[in-house]
Amino acid sequence: MRQVAAADGYRLYLNMPDRWARFADGNGIVVGDLFVRSGTQDMGAASGGSRATRADGFDALLRHYWGGYVAFRSAGPDIELLRDPSGALPVYRVDRGEGCYIASDVPLLVQLGLYRPEIDWDTVGWFFYTNGLPGARTALAGLAQITPGMAVTVAAHRSAARLCWSPWSHVGASDQGPEALRNATIGCVRAWQARYRSVLVGVSGGLDSSIVASSLERVAVSAVTISTGDAHGDEAAYAETLCAALGVPLGRARYAHDAVDIMLPSLPHRPVPGGMAQLQAYDAVVIDAARQSGAAAFVSGLGGDNVFHLTHSARPLVDRVLAQGPTFGSFRTLSDLCRLTGASRMTMLRAAMRVPRRAGAKYRWPTDRRLLDPAAIESFAGRPLGHPWLDAPPSCLPGQHAHVATIVRAHAYLECHDRRWPIASIHPLMSQPIIELALATPSWVACEGGVDRARARRAFATDIPPAVLQRRLKGGPDGFALKILRTQLPAVRDILMDGQLVRNGVVDRNALDQALTEPSLMRGQDYTRLLQFLDTEAWANQWQAIAASTARASVASPPSAPPRRDAVGHPGVDREARS
Repeated sequence: MRQVAAADGYRLYLNMPDRWARFADGNGIVVGDLFVRSGTQDMGAASGGSRATRADGFDALLRHYWGGYVAFRSAGPDIELLRDPSGALPVYRVDRGEGCYIASDVPLLVQLGLYRPEIDWDTVGWFFYTNGLPGARTALAGLAQITPGMAVTVAAHRSAARLCWSPWSHVGASDQGPEALRNATIGCVRAWQARYRSVLVGVSGGLDSSIVASSLERVAVSAVTISTGDAHGDEAAYAETLCAALGVPLGRARYAHDAVDIMLPSLPHRPVPGGMAQLQAYDAVVIDAARQSGAAAFVSGLGGDNVFHLTHSARPLVDRVLAQGPTFGSFRTLSDLCRLTGASRMTMLRAAMRVPRRAGAKYRWPTDRRLLDPAAIESFAGRPLGHPWLDAPPSCLPGQHAHVATIVRAHAYLECHDRRWPIASIHPLMSQPIIELALATPSWVACEGGVDRARARRAFATDIPPAVLQRRLKGGPDGFALKILRTQLPAVRDILMDGQLVRNGVVDRNALDQALTEPSLMRGQDYTRLLQFLDTEAWANQWQAIAASTARASVASPPSAPPRRDAVGHPGVDREARS
């Protein structure tokens, strides 16, 4: 790690000295991946300490550039930090007596002796109650994060935050159509790709990963698909069809039970829980495939459902009626939704009548009380379910509000891959230019023709084989995940029934006892919830072990994480493209 810049009020250390740029006026620095907006698919990158010539402040930075970054500028005696709207780069903060420390990786802060982890059990319970609603708090006490699009002022004895990028500046903007979405998507995917000498793309046979794969330059690209071996979770045929059409070599693998250890967390690096054991098997395949192919980065379609607005609700119908009145177009949207969901017209109309439409909030973040301790539920019930992006204008349409909420949800699982991996993890569909175009698309366009994500399908209609593009149903690793619980049920019961979630008043032991039975699991009830609880126990044990280790003045890092292969990280990009 090397110091690359310093001024009154800050010092900047990076382990990748090329991943930073200066503001045009010299006041401030952008750390991470920064790309220039362009009307073409050619988006250059600003790096190596060069000046971002069109950025003389945060507003200009957001208008003329995009990427995965944190930016900071001096504001008198204070420092103001901005996290880019995509959320691609985590930004964590620890305040100490001598100053404030910012990093993109929590284990790095621990390793440097700047933070000693402690579980905040109230926030752990809030995480489960709110279905993982992202926010400034983490589940580690004394550790905060900056919300995407927010600027936070760091000053002595005070802190302030403001929203620099709002989704509501783009909702309802002029709809640019499918060609603009295609161009922006290809441009963003290839801009990310150009940062690495070779990439591995995960293809599931679904729409989002197929869009990413078809957008890549066909140079130094390989693909991998992972199946469960059962009919529901085996999508290799669709992946093979896609890769054959693209001319991309495809590796095939299966989820393996011997790659899963329920005593270890699947997301050991994150300061919030939420992982599930099957992710360990997925990660093992990706790392092995990257090693065999020599890839420097793994690229996924994560976030595509959210950005391209996968919805089966009646909200698009309500939006169209409120925007245009009961026109022929509204009746067409009703037919589209019925075809998409299989519901009758009367059922869909009843659902539409229940959608909020008066001035004010049109969307409430859903809560989940399943298996939680009644006392915890009571304490959470009166708290506001807030997020800066969800503060919608009174005139917003209900479908627009729900679309913004789904993008907020994507931020909760962006940091799904450990930054100690030997490769980078890129999720290009969450790039700012794509999000902005998607937000400008009317909600009823997302279900045109009775298909989900209709705008994205139309945009890439000539790029993706029809057999993949026209899919309506998609499988997944559900059977594999359920088998983890069923085959290890006695051990799972031992871990959970007297675990820390019960002891700390997060989970109801009696409800847990009923859920952890073979009949309940056979009915498919609550198994994903149970897997999250199981992973949280391992997650908590890990951070507590690290805390005990730091108390003994030893260097700590997550026990389930492989050793770092590069220097310690920094507030920008802790990943290295090796050549």
